[in-house]
Amino acid sequence: NAVAVGFTSYQKGQLMMMLPHSIITVSIITALLPRLSRQAHDKDLSAFGGELSASLRLVAALIIPSAIFLLACGPWIGALLYGYGASSREQGTALGGVASMFALGLPAFSLFYVLLRSYYAQENTKTPFMINLGFNALHIVIGFTLFSVMPSGLQVAGLALGYSIAYAITCAITWRRVGKRVPEIT
Repeated sequence: NAVAVGFTSYQKGQLMMMLPHSIITVSIITALLPRLSRQAHDKDLSAFGGELSASLRLVAALIIPSAIFLLACGPWIGALLYGYGASSREQGTALGGVASMFALGLPAFSLFYVLLRSYYAQENTKTPFMINLGFNALHIVIGFTLFSVMPSGLQVAGLALGYSIAYAITCAITWRRVGKRVPEIT
């Protein structure tokens, strides 16, 4: 039963993190992808780089404040949304703490999402697949390590922190890779 509760907390914490990403990042990249694809098809790397750079700045400018808000207010929001009914206020607060750990990785997660779309715009799906394999391996190693060393009651938050750390590392590596082809983002 404790594993099921922990898994549910993990999912709900991730859901709280996904709301700003879905509204902000997905909306921006949905509008951007056709232009990036056209510029990639036309081999206009300067315009491609300019669009990608502007999109990364816009996403960062909107996502970072959202992440800070969720980091600071996660326990309160968790108690408000989930601290009633079959759950106690303490359980809602703990779930909000998990969301706060996810919030640490929200900027990296959103920037990584934009960076991967630069590959898709160039009709390259193999590289994002390989990058995601690397991310998942990293997430498993970091998550398992943090889960193993965290005290009871903080293990699920440790998994969420592992997710954030893995995305920060993967985003940095992906940014460097994309920056070699698109110098406008470096």
